[in-house]
Amino acid sequence: MKVVNEESTDWDDHIQSIVFAYRVNRQESTKFTPFELMYGVKARLPIDLEGERDTNRPTENEEVLRQRVADLAESLSTRREEAKDNIAAAQAKQKERYDLKHAEPSYAVGDKVLRYNRRRDTRMGDRLAPRFTGPYEVVEVLGRGTYRLQLGEKVIKQAVNAVNMKRWYEEMTSSETHITSDEINEGAPIISSDPTPSEEETNYSTSQTSDTRTDQRPISLDAAEWWVKDLNLNQNDRHNLLSGEWLTDKLIDAVNRLISLHMGDATGRQTTLLSQVPSGFRSITGNGIQILHDRDHWVATACLANEVLYADSLNRGISDYVKCQMRQLYASHITASGNLKVTVVPCQRQPNMSDCGVFAAAFAFQWALGTKALPACYDTDSMRGHLARSLENQTVVEFPILPVRKRGRPKKDIIITI
Repeated sequence: MKVVNEESTDWDDHIQSIVFAYRVNRQESTKFTPFELMYGVKARLPIDLEGERDTNRPTENEEVLRQRVADLAESLSTRREEAKDNIAAAQAKQKERYDLKHAEPSYAVGDKVLRYNRRRDTRMGDRLAPRFTGPYEVVEVLGRGTYRLQLGEKVIKQAVNAVNMKRWYEEMTSSETHITSDEINEGAPIISSDPTPSEEETNYSTSQTSDTRTDQRPISLDAAEWWVKDLNLNQNDRHNLLSGEWLTDKLIDAVNRLISLHMGDATGRQTTLLSQVPSGFRSITGNGIQILHDRDHWVATACLANEVLYADSLNRGISDYVKCQMRQLYASHITASGNLKVTVVPCQRQPNMSDCGVFAAAFAFQWALGTKALPACYDTDSMRGHLARSLENQTVVEFPILPVRKRGRPKKDIIITI
């Protein structure tokens, strides 16, 4: 609750009250309040003193006070030992959860691996490049999860951490690796592990003369390698979703297609790749939902009941890149003065830098189910598994939501023009 004045000049007057509120609240890890661990007893709040009006309480003698002090000392020691055990249990549980998502694989000399393509994150226009390059061969184990790699006869000088590598399987592709001279100099050949592209993606890639994919043959997949064939997803896409990585264009395209089918528009899906072609998106007439690409981020947009909606799990404002896409998608709602009115819907903030696609899917699902307002607290631990099941079953189901224990002032929609 906001307690400072309108000019925010008296914030320092409230520090003690805020700190006290923290000290008398039970901590999840210790199972005690900081006040208890300091003094050995629970804090007596003003509400606890209601009804205690007797000011003539008898004075305790010295022996009683001495015994009380001894009891408090013993109680304090017991509480602190129990808090240590609770902290250890909480840390073990946190480590178990962390290790499930961050277990580093180990490699041996001679293993074939792929290396994460950092150029996608640092160079404009490289979002369509594969996420991993290679294959490389491990030639030296440096310890502490780092390795020396070799490409052909050339040993790469820069060591690579295991978190930026994944194992190479020969059966992943039968196509020849296409390597440009620039990539050979940097020691970063580019290969594609994507399955056969959809018709839209094929038309897009063949129209580009500078895309490295245009010189590569489509990769044919055995039926056993498909994950959800109707949505053009294979096991690599499933691994990408469940391993905590940033969601690829293919996964977001599958989500967009699933939503359009749910809304009864079998032809409503538009690939996110259209954001990078001159023609852009075709205008949506009526209701429609589309997750859009914002350089290194995914955001959710929609047009429901003649209202254009926008939700961003990073809450960093609508970029010019997304504004251009939204004006293409929702061109029928641009006013005579050339403005597009957009409602920015308050939403939960993502806990890391890789879950934007998952949150965009959750927001889009919520809108597809007919609810404009977005939940304040999703169950982030189960969001990726829920999305995987939704894609497998090809159904749009609301993402799991956690109960909100403390409710502050509800955030309001923000209406802007672009």
